[in-house]
Amino acid sequence: MFGNDIFTRVKRSENKKMAEIAQFLHENDLSVDTTVEVFITVTRDEKLIACGGIAGNIIKCVAISESVRGEGLALTLATELINLAYERHSTHLFIYTKTEYEALFRQCGFS
Repeated sequence: MFGNDIFTRVKRSENKKMAEIAQFLHENDLSVDTTVEVFITVTRDEKLIACGGIAGNIIKCVAISESVRGEGLALTLATELINLAYERHSTHLFIYTKTEYEALFRQCGFS
């Protein structure tokens, strides 16, 4: 259902959007990592359903709403984050995630 999804880049200076990201991460048992320079958010029907951040060459703070898990959104979000990192001249990437999500990111091409 990606046709209705909106991908947006959010800088740390965008306080209102950062507050929304912080709340979303909290709801997913995560917190905003202070080293993240920019986030990509995914909204559907004006509701935040996923996000992920870039800190140098590390992808962090990836969360996907339980209501949309299983739709393949993780791969699409990972692709957007990788593209953003490449634009920022980071080509050797790492991902920081909970061990329970390791298999998911292996499916996205991380090893």
